[in-house]
Amino acid sequence: MPKTELAQRITDARTKAGLTQQQVAEALGMTQQSYQYYESRAKDIKGDVIRTLCSVFGVSASYLLGMSDEMGGAVPFHPCRRAPIVGRIAAGDPREAIEQADESQIVFNPDASDDSFYLVCAGDSMNNVVPEGMLVLVDPAKETRSGDVAAVMVNGDDATLKRVYFAGDTIVLHPESSNPVHRDRTIDATDPDAPSFRVIGPVIGLCTQPGWRA
Repeated sequence: MPKTELAQRITDARTKAGLTQQQVAEALGMTQQSYQYYESRAKDIKGDVIRTLCSVFGVSASYLLGMSDEMGGAVPFHPCRRAPIVGRIAAGDPREAIEQADESQIVFNPDASDDSFYLVCAGDSMNNVVPEGMLVLVDPAKETRSGDVAAVMVNGDDATLKRVYFAGDTIVLHPESSNPVHRDRTIDATDPDAPSFRVIGPVIGLCTQPGWRA
């Protein structure tokens, strides 16, 4: 039986990302045998799985679904070495960045600096690019550029995960979500009543927690 277009695009995206079926299956929280369905005869896939595949492959949902031939748009999934998991970060309303220390470690991108650390993504305001429950790898040593997905500290104690845009003294925190309740938040540093903010660092990769499910 010939592959469906969706199955072929998933196969092509995985191959271009340099990942094995087993690695992708682990990211989805399933067996390799179950994952093979997606690369053989898949015609329809749940939205959460599509979003996870986009993050793992570093491609857009439009590409996987056949609406565009342009790849790109998601945070890439990386092979790993070890880094600490230090707490949780909200992908929604800002909240305290570090809810609890976690001594466990997980492997990550070897190009990351020694200052890099993982935070657990909580909330759905970035679920088009970072599924809830995944680990986001933040690198404070790297420059955050306009348009990057980054961890941002708001009011000194609250942190949130958003795509950030800079315009002079203004920062725009942009959600990328399937939930329409989330909207852009603009902070003007010249406004004396505006909350203070500090960009912690860009998100340079994703990884799954043990037992995580898409």
